[in-house]
Amino acid sequence: MKYLFTLLIFISSLVAELPPQVYDKMKAISPEILKVLVLHVNKHGENVDAYAKVIKVQRSVSEFKAGDEISIRYIIPNRLIGWVGPSSAVLLHKDEEYTAFLKCVHRECSLAAKGKSFSKSPYQGQIKDVPQTEF
Repeated sequence: MKYLFTLLIFISSLVAELPPQVYDKMKAISPEILKVLVLHVNKHGENVDAYAKVIKVQRSVSEFKAGDEISIRYIIPNRLIGWVGPSSAVLLHKDEEYTAFLKCVHRECSLAAKGKSFSKSPYQGQIKDVPQTEF
């Protein structure tokens, strides 16, 4: 019995999430902070393709405006026992509104804050300057 208890404690410690402050930093430097209305969602295995309309812009490096339509592509991986790393993003639902933290090229967007890239509530955190990247 003692060994079983030790084994259960060991196994439960194998799954680890990133600390909240890591997600807070990702959100704070996200190039796009948008309130979106989801128009359509397709899920194929782990891949998710969503189409959304921008309702409100909190920050947009891509200069999105309310009324613009964007696509959001991301993966919801099948996690195995013992995985370590960022959480998985939620599956978006048609006709629901989200605050989205995104990185976009043209109108094609991906997640800027890993599994915490979508929220049902408005963003209340500090917004920091977006780091400049060199190409």
